[in-house]
Amino acid sequence: MRDALLIVALVATLVPSPFASAAQDRSSRPCRDCTVLDEAPEKLDWRLTIPSQGEPGSPLVLTGRVLAADGETPAAGVLLYFHHTNGEGVYPPPPGSTGWRRRHGTLRGWLRTDAEGRYELRTLRPGPYPDARIPAHIHLHIREADGSSYRGRDFHFTDDPFLSETARRRAVELVRAGDGWRGEKDVILRP
Repeated sequence: MRDALLIVALVATLVPSPFASAAQDRSSRPCRDCTVLDEAPEKLDWRLTIPSQGEPGSPLVLTGRVLAADGETPAAGVLLYFHHTNGEGVYPPPPGSTGWRRRHGTLRGWLRTDAEGRYELRTLRPGPYPDARIPAHIHLHIREADGSSYRGRDFHFTDDPFLSETARRRAVELVRAGDGWRGEKDVILRP
């Protein structure tokens, strides 16, 4: 019985609660392609507009704060890298690109959180992959001020029909804003 209780306690600490706040999300996945963080421009703002270069789609504005592992302290100077599909669910590759640049497409960019841990991403709403039942999402890579790098949890959206109920509780709730969408999500750094 004691061993069973220890296993339950261990699982409870490792598996995120499905009842965690939808407004906050703890990031902690291994990082594939973390080299994208090495290529960030020297000067970055806490606001990022991903150039759409005439890409059709619905405008999307995501805002929030990046918080330390305690879930309360703003994390200043954190490098965030976002990339996502276009409205048709495709990563449009830049001409002549290879490697991660080709895989991540043209809808990508970096920002650095301000002194209050704030970020703002202005982009287009991504679409789900064609012919797949995978929810639309925005990928996130993180480099903390101490240099540790990892992949954050993808941003999903509560109105996506492909989301599981558990994933829906962690997703970003979008509201209509003019001709586009607006949502808010805090990111909690890993312990």
